[in-house]
Amino acid sequence: MIQGQTILITGGTGSWGQKLTEVLLEQNPAEIRILSRNEYAQVAMQRDFGHDARLRFVIGDIRDDRAVEEACRGVNVLFHLAALKHVPVCEDQPDEAFKTNVIGTQNIIRAAIRMQVAKVIDVSTDKAVEPINVYGMTKALGEKMMIRANGLSESTRFVCIRGGNVLGTSGSVVPLFRRQIDEGKSLTITDKGMTRFFLTRTEAIHLLLKAAEAAVGGETFVMKMKACKMTDLASVMLEQAGRPAHDYKVTGIRPGEKLHEVLISPFEAPRTYKYDEQYYVILPQEPDKSLTDPYSGLPRVTFSEREADRLEVEGMEESSKLDGNKETEERTTLQNINNRSLKAAVIGLGYVGLPMAVEMAQAGYRVQGIDIDGAKVAKLNAGNSYIIGIEDKAVQSLAQAGLFMAGTNYAAVAQADVIVICVPTPLTADHQPDISFIAAAVDGITPYLQEGCLVILESTTYPGTTEERVMQPIEAAKGWKVGQQFHVCYSPERVDPGSVHYGVKNTPKIIGGSTPACLSYGKAFYGSFLNEIVPVSSTTVAETAKLFENTFRSVNIALVNELTPACEQMGVNIWEVLDAAATKPFGYMPFYPGPGIGGHCIPIDPIYLSWAAGRQGSELQFITLADATNRQMPERVVKRAVELLEQNGSSMQGARIVLAGMAYKKDIDDLRESPALDVFRLLEAAGANVVFTDPMVSVFRKDDGTTAHAQPASPALWAGADLVMITTDHTGFNYQEMADHAKLVFDTRNATAGCVGGNIVVLGQPFRPDVNVVQGMKEVHDLQVHENMRVDQTLDGDEQGQTGQIEADREPHLKHSHKNSGGSHGES
Repeated sequence: MIQGQTILITGGTGSWGQKLTEVLLEQNPAEIRILSRNEYAQVAMQRDFGHDARLRFVIGDIRDDRAVEEACRGVNVLFHLAALKHVPVCEDQPDEAFKTNVIGTQNIIRAAIRMQVAKVIDVSTDKAVEPINVYGMTKALGEKMMIRANGLSESTRFVCIRGGNVLGTSGSVVPLFRRQIDEGKSLTITDKGMTRFFLTRTEAIHLLLKAAEAAVGGETFVMKMKACKMTDLASVMLEQAGRPAHDYKVTGIRPGEKLHEVLISPFEAPRTYKYDEQYYVILPQEPDKSLTDPYSGLPRVTFSEREADRLEVEGMEESSKLDGNKETEERTTLQNINNRSLKAAVIGLGYVGLPMAVEMAQAGYRVQGIDIDGAKVAKLNAGNSYIIGIEDKAVQSLAQAGLFMAGTNYAAVAQADVIVICVPTPLTADHQPDISFIAAAVDGITPYLQEGCLVILESTTYPGTTEERVMQPIEAAKGWKVGQQFHVCYSPERVDPGSVHYGVKNTPKIIGGSTPACLSYGKAFYGSFLNEIVPVSSTTVAETAKLFENTFRSVNIALVNELTPACEQMGVNIWEVLDAAATKPFGYMPFYPGPGIGGHCIPIDPIYLSWAAGRQGSELQFITLADATNRQMPERVVKRAVELLEQNGSSMQGARIVLAGMAYKKDIDDLRESPALDVFRLLEAAGANVVFTDPMVSVFRKDDGTTAHAQPASPALWAGADLVMITTDHTGFNYQEMADHAKLVFDTRNATAGCVGGNIVVLGQPFRPDVNVVQGMKEVHDLQVHENMRVDQTLDGDEQGQTGQIEADREPHLKHSHKNSGGSHGES
């Protein structure tokens, strides 16, 4: 493709450029243009090449778009080598690095498109992979821009190559070592553990030419290279010079330096192919068919390829030894964290496990769900979902595609590369952590685990569980070593049931690993299908972070629940107080009262944290007090209900009570730890005849083993009750209809905010126990109706606005609706 063509090489006077020019001249191009801003280097190069007539030297800077465009005129193939690449210099002058490596690349792209250059080959670096320095970051941006440019033109194709340290070039460490040896000095090494990828200039040029010849457009070509310890390189050169092999000194890592470079990131591995024995090729994230077809027959890269290829070396100091000592090399064999060939198993298919399994399968992974509940398994295999937010058609389509199936047999784990445990972690009868489900899951999967697997615990639990109850039992049973034959991570589930804003994919995912290698694999797995990964230093940090999140909520909800009766007694409307406080734009987060806390996290997680602290001799008094306060709320609201009935000449004994809502949170069907269950039980114990209505829950089992069935919400249901108590603020309820027909409404969620009715009592609003509530509220209601009629008959808009303000001042709680009460939330 070079013969008879016009070639442009930016940065062509450097070591790469001169070697490339030498090789290209052998292929008889029509012209090779050398674009650089170093006139002395151009003169020297022209002399070195014998004033070859096919060489044309152009003074110019890639930062100058006009100079670049003029240099591109009539060019067929462009090799973009120019860059500002000295790491400490880039750290010191990041603006200059940006101008050259980003703006300069942008100029190349624009000029190539305008001048209809057929193909552009961009030279990138391993420092662009998971970059930590300015040079790597700017080159990473350059890569992104180059690959994206394929969508800007049909006539110009852009491709990248990714290299390491080219031996013998001016920027290589080899000339530095040679000079130090010649001067009789000790060699300088920044860190004994540092590794680098090396290739010769000839190998670098072959990589460039392979990309120029074979690329369709949009690929990144990477040469297979072994990582070399800098101490090994120094020792070899010292020995060749007859010097002691360890005559080097450590000077300390320079600004921007990494201990280990990476050729292909874990996030790129799923779309990386083995081109041949020398090269990998990385496809863009969303390649079109014209790009995927040429590579469809090639084998994909497995993430575990380390010994020969070192796809990534994060935390793998020992694996950087290339002396053939297998005991010190990374021996993990986790397979198939690559594009759509991973096999995963999810243990526990509840509110956490099923959404996670579906998310994995929708990303293209084959997922085996395992649950001890045969009824759930049967529903899923019939294409029916029992989780709100997971539609039947999603389960059906994934099953038809062979990406998801459910079962009860742990033997299916034998086919899995990644096993994710999502089982319940409740409390025992004596209020202690119950991790029996975790223990059972680990016991169930252990006989079937294959060497190289990754086991991830997602269940919320106390700090230390992952190490004590997952890692150690597997090591003992299998005789394996974590980080070698298998990997373990902890990544706490974060679920907000019923949320339309946050799901599995877009909720940041915390993850900690038992070893750095474990963390690398866990990050790669979740990072392949979730938006944001938050790595932490250990599994215990991840476990504690999850418990702290929900302890924070529990303690603050308890504070508001504690203030609620105090505000009532002081004649202060707590909802108005909370509205006012919420206007502070900093240092405040609103929480709201309710009949108690519910769900599988907020009532339980703080107890796990307190228990774990107690093991170490610490006492967390806030948690104890908050738990007691929150658990007293059902009794408090029942006591308030008794007072309301007695104020109106009634008694709880024999009263007909309708509970509106049984789920612990609005618009979901989850009853776990719901305070409405306690309210129902306490009302029955007080002698009331209790029924419930809930658009999400049709039936529940009471403590005595009998079942209670939901009644349909209707005007007749409201009118037939002595008291309607709103315990869950479902949006499916018609609260105005409720207020219009009920004798008395006790709203524990402020769900009736905005409703008109003199028969509404809201938890947290002032009350006087010596006043007949229904009669008093009826008078207010009649006054409101009278005023509304008067307003409707008035044509004066100003008078109507004034009347509306009077009503708002009389009932301030009507201004805002608190349908997201902190007391009702149970997201995890």
